[in-house]
Amino acid sequence: AVPILKAALAVAALGAIGCGDDSLLSLGPEPGADPFTTAESYDPEIDGPVVARLRLPAPGEGDFLLRATIPVPPGTVLGGGTRVPFAVLSSSDPTASITQVETVTRYADETGGADVVELIARVRRPDVAPGTPIEYRVIHSPLEPDTQFELAPAVDTLVGAPGTLRLVANDPFGHRYEMDLLRGLRERDPAQQTVREGELVHEVAEVGALTPVTPVAGPQGTLPRMMGVTAYVRTFAREDFLALDLHLHNAYDNQDASVEWDAAIADLYFRSLKLRLPTGWQVLHPFNSPYSAAGQPAGNMQEAALVSPLGGGRMHMMPQQSQFTRRLIIARPEAVGRARAELEHEGFAFCIDGTTPQGDRLWSWWNPATARYLPQNARLPDLS
Repeated sequence: AVPILKAALAVAALGAIGCGDDSLLSLGPEPGADPFTTAESYDPEIDGPVVARLRLPAPGEGDFLLRATIPVPPGTVLGGGTRVPFAVLSSSDPTASITQVETVTRYADETGGADVVELIARVRRPDVAPGTPIEYRVIHSPLEPDTQFELAPAVDTLVGAPGTLRLVANDPFGHRYEMDLLRGLRERDPAQQTVREGELVHEVAEVGALTPVTPVAGPQGTLPRMMGVTAYVRTFAREDFLALDLHLHNAYDNQDASVEWDAAIADLYFRSLKLRLPTGWQVLHPFNSPYSAAGQPAGNMQEAALVSPLGGGRMHMMPQQSQFTRRLIIARPEAVGRARAELEHEGFAFCIDGTTPQGDRLWSWWNPATARYLPQNARLPDLS
């Protein structure tokens, strides 16, 4: 038997993750057969046992980023090493996909390691219509990753140039405030929080505030800041788009004397909030908002409204301790379809209950050994 993980690494090295020649291996069952019935080439002694199954409606894209969380027993994911503990199998694909693993939560006893992990894998959709329920299997087989995270050239250029992605706001007197959302990522700021880091997805949290471009003193001068911002910037391997989750607030407490923008502001009034970015990119929203608007030319850039002006001299207002969010994807025109699928979570899967051919219970929210649902670590009820 040819070890499927070796096949996966060979395919990944050729830059064709998740695809291969059907004549090499056949892991898939016959139509209607048990989902664990695989060809002889799959050997759990060599390739690792199946420990979980993931189910989702088939996305519209032929290949996509599969994402799911699964609970795991103590000692499965300890961290500190370079080996990736899982890989994802598809019934329609002869190779195993390299899988990025991120810790979601941990056992109270630190020797137990992670109790819930997120799996991210680039997989192919079976030859079925979009919306058809499909499944993927998770095997437990630690391996050394053989691929490096690589940005698409357009995203690499966007991230690398100063000031290419900025939040812009105006106060009631017309003063302009800005925040460079990619500064920490571009400068590799060691103080920046890394949320995800692997072969497929990188995500960092950029923390700051919109500060005045030109400070002005006096009763009609500038404020120390406008909104505070935590921007989660998520980039994807070789994809012409990036995701931007913005958490905006008026919750500073005036306790940090080292930064002027830590000042507490009781009621924060502003005219508009816009995203400034280069032309040739589109801003995608998960749903229609009466306050958002398409990008408009602004010099050699464009500005897309996230909160449009109200008109008639009226202002938006954020009370102290208030906050709001915006979830966006910035995409090149040719990547809008794939970006929209990511924005609408078409690749999100859910682990299901069941047993392996050896009679072991799959790791899931129903398994008593992996009951880790919510802080109470409850088992999900069986409603069948």
